[in-house]
Amino acid sequence: MNIKDKDLLYYQVGEKKFHSDLHAFQHFTQNLNQSLSFNINYKFFNDDWTTEPKETISHYRAEMCEQIAQSYDKIIIAYSGGTDSETIVDEFKKKQIKNIELLFVTNDINSTVESRKWLEEHMEVIIKQKHNDAIQNLGWTFRIGEKWKLQDNKTFERTLTDYQEGCWQVDYKYLTSWHQNSNDNLLTRNTKQKTCIVFGKEKPEIVIKDGWWCFQLLNCDWEQPFDCIDPDTDLVFFYTSDHQPDLLKKISHVKADEMEKIFKENKIKPTEDNSRMVSGQSSPYRERLLQAMGYQAMSRFLNTDATRPVGGWQKEIEIEQQLKIDPEFYNNRQLLKNDFFDTVIEKTIDNRFLDIEQRKIHGIWGKPIRIKPVSEDLWKLR
Repeated sequence: MNIKDKDLLYYQVGEKKFHSDLHAFQHFTQNLNQSLSFNINYKFFNDDWTTEPKETISHYRAEMCEQIAQSYDKIIIAYSGGTDSETIVDEFKKKQIKNIELLFVTNDINSTVESRKWLEEHMEVIIKQKHNDAIQNLGWTFRIGEKWKLQDNKTFERTLTDYQEGCWQVDYKYLTSWHQNSNDNLLTRNTKQKTCIVFGKEKPEIVIKDGWWCFQLLNCDWEQPFDCIDPDTDLVFFYTSDHQPDLLKKISHVKADEMEKIFKENKIKPTEDNSRMVSGQSSPYRERLLQAMGYQAMSRFLNTDATRPVGGWQKEIEIEQQLKIDPEFYNNRQLLKNDFFDTVIEKTIDNRFLDIEQRKIHGIWGKPIRIKPVSEDLWKLR
C-alpha cells in the first residue's frame, strides 16, 4: 500500500514519462500533436467505472480502515480537521481501532503566525470535545502544530533548478509543501513497529465530456514528492488505492448524481466549463456536494474552503501575517521563483499553458473515465 514509489505519480507525453509538470510541458511544447496526461499508476484507473458499486460509501470507508489496521502496527493520520482527514478519523473511531496518532503539521515560520496559532487552538478545543472518548478508551494521541524547518534559499534554488517539484502549482507560495523540508526534522520516526501515515487523497473531480459524467485526475491536487517522512514509514492514500477501488468509484457516482440534480435545479447548461465550476473547490455548491459524498470536517469553519490554498483565510490573512514576520525570507524566495519562471519556464513552455502575469502554469488533467451518461433532460439544455 506504499505510495513512495517514484513511478506512482507521473506525466505521460506521447510515449515518454516525466515526474515534473515542467519537464512534461517542455517536451509537449516541442510537438503539440502528442498526448499529455497526469497519471497515477493504479490498476483500477483502467477499470470500467460505469457500474456503480452497490454498497454505501461508509461501507467502503470502513473496509479501507480495516485493511490499514490489519497491515500496520502503528497508524498516523495526516490531520487538518478538514473534510478529508476528519471523515477518515470518524471512520477509524467507529471501527474502534486503537493507538492511532493524529498529526497536524506546520513549518517553523508559519507556527508564529497569529492566525495559525488560533487555528491550532481551535483544533485542540474541538478535539478534546469530540474525540476525548478515543483518547481515553482507544489510546489515541495528537500532535498539533508539529514543526518542520523550511529549506534555506540556496537549497530551495537547487530544488527549482533540478526540477525536484512534481507540480509547480501545488504549493503556490512555497511555504507548506510536504517537500519543502530542510531534512533537519522528520515528522515520523523510525520504530520497530510497521508504520504508515495516511493521507486523505482525494475527492473526485467530475466533469462533462462528450455527453458523459466523467472522473478526471488533476495534478494540482497531488503534492509530489513527499518529504519529512522517515524512509521506513509507508504512505497511504486513503480514498485512492487498488486495495479498495470501489471507494473512489462509489464517491464519483454519488457526486455525479448530485451534480446532475444541481444542474437541473438551476438550469445550468451541461458544458465542460460549467461542470468544472460546480465540481471545484470554490464551487458555490461545495458544501452540498460534501454532504452528498459523506464528508464532514471537525467544525463548521473547517467545513468551508477558507483554510485551503484557494480560500480567503490563506490568501488574505495568513500570507499578510507571514510577510510581516520575515519579509526578507519571502522576498528572496519569491525572487528565486520569479527569476526561474522568467528565464526558464516562459522561454521553454508554450505560452498557451502559462499565466504570464501571475507566473503560473496550467494544471495537467488525467484521461477522463466515464461514469454515467448525462440524462437526456439535462442534455437538452445545451
